[in-house]
Amino acid sequence: MGEKEMPQTSRDLEAERARTSFAPTELNVLLRGDAHTVEARHRLLARIAADPLLGEGRLDDSFLSRAERFDKSLARMRRVHELGLPKDEAFVATRLFREGGALDKAGGFGLHTGMFVPTIELLGSDEQRATWLPLARSCAILGAYAQTELAHGTNLARLETTATFDPRSDTFELHSPTVGSIKWWPGGLGKWATHAVVMAQLTTADGKARGQQSFIVQLRDLRTHLPLPGIELGDIGPKMGYDRVDNGFLRLCRVRVPRAHMLCRHAQVRADGSFVLSSDNPRAVYGTMLFIRVYLVEEASLALQHATTIAARYSAVRRQGGAPTGAADGGGETRPPPLERAVLDYQTQQTRLLPLIAAAYAVHFAAGALRVRYDLFRASQDVRTLPDLHATSAALKSFTTSLAASGVETCRLLCGGHGYSHASGLPALYAEFAPSQTYEGDNPVMLLQAARWIVKQLGAGAARQGEGGAARDAPDTRGRSPPDGAARGAAAVLADPGAYLRDAGRAVERASAPYDGSPAELGGSAAAQLCALREAARVLAVRAAAALHAHVRSGGAPYEVAWSERASADLLEAARAHARYLLAACFDAAVVEAHAARAASRATLGALGALRDLHVLSACDEGCARVLLESRYLTPEHTLALRARLLELLPAVRRDAVGLVDAFGLTDLELNSVLGRADGNVYEHMLAWARRSPLNATHVLEGFERHVRPIMGKCTL
Repeated sequence: MGEKEMPQTSRDLEAERARTSFAPTELNVLLRGDAHTVEARHRLLARIAADPLLGEGRLDDSFLSRAERFDKSLARMRRVHELGLPKDEAFVATRLFREGGALDKAGGFGLHTGMFVPTIELLGSDEQRATWLPLARSCAILGAYAQTELAHGTNLARLETTATFDPRSDTFELHSPTVGSIKWWPGGLGKWATHAVVMAQLTTADGKARGQQSFIVQLRDLRTHLPLPGIELGDIGPKMGYDRVDNGFLRLCRVRVPRAHMLCRHAQVRADGSFVLSSDNPRAVYGTMLFIRVYLVEEASLALQHATTIAARYSAVRRQGGAPTGAADGGGETRPPPLERAVLDYQTQQTRLLPLIAAAYAVHFAAGALRVRYDLFRASQDVRTLPDLHATSAALKSFTTSLAASGVETCRLLCGGHGYSHASGLPALYAEFAPSQTYEGDNPVMLLQAARWIVKQLGAGAARQGEGGAARDAPDTRGRSPPDGAARGAAAVLADPGAYLRDAGRAVERASAPYDGSPAELGGSAAAQLCALREAARVLAVRAAAALHAHVRSGGAPYEVAWSERASADLLEAARAHARYLLAACFDAAVVEAHAARAASRATLGALGALRDLHVLSACDEGCARVLLESRYLTPEHTLALRARLLELLPAVRRDAVGLVDAFGLTDLELNSVLGRADGNVYEHMLAWARRSPLNATHVLEGFERHVRPIMGKCTL
């Protein structure tokens, strides 16, 4: 008996890879930074795949109850630590606990390592760090971060949990005075955590409000794991996703904690009740907490990488329509029916999928650039860079998480009916990533924060014009090595993201100088297209600021009312345009730098450049045509040329589509998807997965005999 014939879907995927114009492994090295990082990642994933528990993947978790999934995730977490994986230098870099990764978010482990420990590192005194960090890093205590309340999320200044200092007992009394003040949503709080960093409004013995402070509160007995007196807590119930995480609630009833439990690196209450601020700049304290926004931009890139890998591979092997079903020839014989057309060959599929692959790369480079800027701030504590970092992280967090969430859903739709199945991996990916649009600041609120900075940049430009164009102070970056390769180019874009807004003499809605090139020149120049994106962002910023100030000058509304109720729609549009421009500029700068550094072969850089072109053209098509026609920067012929060039580029990128997603280097274990399998053997594994459903354990369900058979033949329809 011969070997089993390779399925057509596997042959299709092999053919796609054979026609790729470049080496995906080379591009993977460029994306990951260096070959050593890639090799270390491969070794780590091989260790995980070889383990009986971790290597079985998570596809079959869909058949489990929530309690069973939660228990299994805890078992996996235990195994990770038994294997010593967190000590592996590649473990953090692989981001395996992130969206759609090889390992799931178990209980509150992600919040323990991602929020509880860093908060103590950033806000604790030397003595507090020496006390708490060894306990936290050894998991002798398990921590949550309790900030969001039932009635307050984004507006942190109005959190209601109180902390009142009592100098007689040298303790703080933490209390939840209203139902709305109950802590709600913190991961790990429901069943997992023994301690939490609790954000509360401090009142000192003199009755003065001292603002929000952070307190370490023990929640459960370390021996019995039962809640301590005065503490009511539990799981908040089923959610759209994150069913392996016990997001919880916490109600504090006059709980006493020692004075030493207030994290006091930057502010402290002394035994006599006096409140003392440290010499540290409080703005620097805030800046260190921006790391979650940076993390979420990285998450957006990963979510898009996972979703587009699944959708591109399945689109290459899924065949639908486009060919006759077969016909008898003149001799009466029936020829084998020709193969149907691969879904990826349809332009309607390409116009939706290929720009998302390009966006995954763009967000990857922007996330790396944002990480570089954040790390430079952490090293220098130069608060002059903080306004830019705050605004850039807010704009990119909002824009990229919205882009990724909609992108994952688009990829699910591109997979047809099978995208609706949990076997695709896409429903779970969407459910777990979608909340990132809300936490760490609701996306519209984040955009409006960026818009405030945009309006200030315009004001600085006007002031500079009056001062003769005085140069802006440059931040001090001496003694710190710049990043290498493509990351250096992208990071340079974010070094001064508001320069184009401060451009003296251009604070007008209409273009000061319309684009003077031909439509063909615009369609063929990524640099010219970037200028168009930048001009659109500038015009929208000026337009929003003008509308805001007009409402204020008219006397119809105070500034904040005009901001929130009259001009916020225009301000949101301006902030989105700014983020769209930064994203495209980071991608372009990374490609330019990679070419300059000869970071890969000509073929690989050519494929990356074509993807850059597609992203910039898509951004122009989506975000600037209308406004640039209104401002007369472009003519209708220019916008038609941009659209035509976008469509012309699709076939070239389509040829490399599978190679471009292969370059992400994601394994089947990480993807958790039948449709995204690297071998293309989709349908046999889809059937095998369905057969494992618990409903198929018996041919006749008990419920059928109990509820259906009694009414058979007796219904009236």
